[in-house]
Amino acid sequence: EAGSSPSPLVAFCHHLLSSATMVWKRSSGQGGQGILVGAGADLEDVGASPSSSGSAAAVRPAACLASELLKTEFVVEHPQGSLKGLLWRAPGEGKWPAVLVNCGAYTGLVKVIEKEAPLFATRGYAYVLVWNEGTKEEVADRIFGRWAADAEALLDWVGAQEWCDGRVATHGVSLVGSTAFAAVQAGAAPAADAPASRPRVVAAAPSLSFSRIQPTVFLFGHGVALELVLRFLWLAEVGVREGELWGLTKMKKLAAFFAFSEWPGLRDVSLQGPVDCADEFFWQRRNFLWRQGMASRLETDPFWSEGRDRLCDIRGLGTSCPAVRLVSGWWDIFLRQALEDFASCVAARGSGGGGASGIQLIVYC
Repeated sequence: EAGSSPSPLVAFCHHLLSSATMVWKRSSGQGGQGILVGAGADLEDVGASPSSSGSAAAVRPAACLASELLKTEFVVEHPQGSLKGLLWRAPGEGKWPAVLVNCGAYTGLVKVIEKEAPLFATRGYAYVLVWNEGTKEEVADRIFGRWAADAEALLDWVGAQEWCDGRVATHGVSLVGSTAFAAVQAGAAPAADAPASRPRVVAAAPSLSFSRIQPTVFLFGHGVALELVLRFLWLAEVGVREGELWGLTKMKKLAAFFAFSEWPGLRDVSLQGPVDCADEFFWQRRNFLWRQGMASRLETDPFWSEGRDRLCDIRGLGTSCPAVRLVSGWWDIFLRQALEDFASCVAARGSGGGGASGIQLIVYC
């Protein structure tokens, strides 16, 4: 009904289902009913040409067969951890723009997301897919905080490859969309000590995602999003961590997580507490982010201000802000964040007086 709003659980499930629906629509070539806001995206830098309806007007013809692609494994090390990755590119010599996707802590998504690699790699792009490698302390405890370092190290690795033409695009859904924002920051506004070979991020397409963490965790100052945070961390600790769940146990755990009834144990933890021990209840381990994040309620607290909150200072990018297409949904729990990121992108692109062409927001109804 008009004016009504879903419960937090229904909204969360709608967020996940919307994500799956959009991925399916893209992969199957079908469109979706949505509201397009923006001046039309200038994505010609990476070969895309969106139409006014928000769907691509044309797709590059394949230059080679998927069976001819070269697939390479690699590892990128940096002070905050390591990234394991896969690269797909066409055979032969040449230089190509790269499409980067960072799964972060969601290592269980790698086998799903890699299915899109041939779509790009056969059409003149190098496709780079990475994920966080290491123990839970190195991965789940360092979510948010390590994403900037991940992005910088990955871009520098790409820039050092002979096939890199200096241009990068990035995209992702939910958490993977947030790592895309981190890549935008590292590639569009590199630090003064960044190597000259670091490629430029020229286009980004985050879906059902956001560029800031603290306002999402604390509902823009109105309280803590307890269920959202616990569900997110459970996915990183257990649900989509490769090798954590197997067989029937995995089916039961994921069924309980995605069911529309109450998540088992959430009411007891919420009402009877102690809430600060919810991590040990749900995944039998103390999580640094849960313990410290819940105790740091202000965005100025060191826990957030030292790199865990603002994944991308969009307005600060100014005219260096790349072309961005944001995708959300009417009942997406991150719709407000998408609207704010859209406004920031428009302000950044238009700060040089040349207009805000290149920024789109699509809201699925």
